[in-house]
Amino acid sequence: ENKRIEGIKLVQCEEHNWTDNAFEKMKKLRILILRNTNLSCRIIPLPEQLRLLDWKGYPSNSIPSNLKKIVAFSLRHSPLMLEKPFQNFKHLTYMNFSHCESITHFPNVSEAQSLRKLILNGCINLVRFDESVGFLPNLTYLRASKCTKLRKFLSRICLPSLEHLSLNWCRRLGLFPDIVGKMDKPLKICLKATAIQELPDSFVDLVGLLYLDLTSCEKLGYLPSSLFMLPNFVTLKVGGCPQLGGSFARFRESLSTTAESCPSLKTLHLSHASLCDEDLHVIMQSFPNLEVLNVSSNNFVSIPACVQESSYLTSLDLSYCLNLQEIPELPSSVRKVDVRHCSSLSANTTNMLWAQVRKEIHKLQVVMPTSNTEIPEWWDYHGSWQGYPQYLNFEVRGKFPVVALAFVFGEMNYQPVGLHLSIDSRDYSAYQPSHNFTVAENHVLLCDLRVLFSDEGWKRLDAHAEHGNKWKTVKVKCVPDIIPVQWGVYVYKEETSMKGIRFSGSQQFGLESVPRSPGSLTKKRLSSAEELAIIASFAESLQNVVEKLKRLMAPIEEDQCLSLMQQDGDEEDENEDEGEEGESDIEA
Repeated sequence: ENKRIEGIKLVQCEEHNWTDNAFEKMKKLRILILRNTNLSCRIIPLPEQLRLLDWKGYPSNSIPSNLKKIVAFSLRHSPLMLEKPFQNFKHLTYMNFSHCESITHFPNVSEAQSLRKLILNGCINLVRFDESVGFLPNLTYLRASKCTKLRKFLSRICLPSLEHLSLNWCRRLGLFPDIVGKMDKPLKICLKATAIQELPDSFVDLVGLLYLDLTSCEKLGYLPSSLFMLPNFVTLKVGGCPQLGGSFARFRESLSTTAESCPSLKTLHLSHASLCDEDLHVIMQSFPNLEVLNVSSNNFVSIPACVQESSYLTSLDLSYCLNLQEIPELPSSVRKVDVRHCSSLSANTTNMLWAQVRKEIHKLQVVMPTSNTEIPEWWDYHGSWQGYPQYLNFEVRGKFPVVALAFVFGEMNYQPVGLHLSIDSRDYSAYQPSHNFTVAENHVLLCDLRVLFSDEGWKRLDAHAEHGNKWKTVKVKCVPDIIPVQWGVYVYKEETSMKGIRFSGSQQFGLESVPRSPGSLTKKRLSSAEELAIIASFAESLQNVVEKLKRLMAPIEEDQCLSLMQQDGDEEDENEDEGEEGESDIEA
């Protein structure tokens, strides 16, 4: 059958009697995919017709020169040395040599003008690139992260098609190349944890730049003012760069007051940057279009009053600002505030954050220290847990109520917390986008319930609540199983009728739930009937668990087995560069 075979995929195959010319006989072979294989031979001739070669652990130290029609190489974790230039590869568009630890120099690719993607992650002995890499007209994607010996990338680049450049964790890389000519494609550049000290003035020619990540570039001391005025530049991440305060001050001095000169920056991350009050004031005034601002782990004492003029601001991260005391009233556009571990906050600031709810802000969420403060008196209801189960509950009828929830956490491990909602035991978490809250011990989470759902998911809640016009029990549970000390509910009365929600003191769930009134919580002993209701609820939950276990342990159907066998995902490759976008080799 050799003459008829056009494609082969082998996964987890060990073969000690493999003949050297096994593939060479397959004259029509165009696709060869080998994963987790262990072949005894080291030199393997391949047919000239081959288009795709995806061989993890390719055993040879060189690439066959006869593959003139090859379109894509993926030869990760191989002993390749790449000592010869890439000649006669005019059809080649994709190369992935990640974790090939014998590569020290990436060779000349001037004859591979069709190349679009080049990936060299984890080539720990790579020292330099041939300058021809900087002049590939069709290159859109170049990633060489975790090349720990790379000191020099390129002197100059003219890559008019480039859309993604990543050199993250190349800790010895100290220089960024000069830009030759305009590069106007939408561009993302990632240079996390490199030794870069400054960006060249020619950076202004990156007209299409959208995103720049220089996180943890501790030696970075200067950003050109022209960077902030690039027309498409919207995201800058420079957390962990403590010497940059002066760059923002210089930019502010050079900034014109005309509307045409207004920078377009929308997301700015400046954590661990040793910012003082004056630095923060300059940043707020310089970037009026900011939507997301992360200035966590800094030294300022107060947020400037000009924050109220930031009418586009939606997310403000001030966590771990240990000296922060005062936050003025925030603009109505703000949806998310994180003040975790801001232990010096004044009482006025804490009260202001609680009062954000009264402003009818849609989809608000706040995480802040409790400071032994109870949920405010003006919240409609509150309660406390008396043990299991670990959820709050209330009843609804008609349109699903628009409410804000507050959860006060006591002792707990530091971990993301999700909120799962059900109506009459029907789980609605499947309609919730993946949304976890980062909380901490002795902190309160305050959020609009709509944060948990897409618009379509909220419509489903409305439809279920209105069906039959009967009272239905809503349960909200923390996932994983964390029991808050207290909970509270505030009803947005302009959007919700109080006739459609009730808290009837449902002690059968171990939860005291009463209208809030001055003074201590009303204590009530459970009756025998209510204790029986707790037992019945527990038995029902246990039965559901048993049924799920039965389904999980049932034999897998044949078609499911076939589906699993046909999956092309390589889990190791998806996770090998944590923090970056995954790249599927089979896409080539």
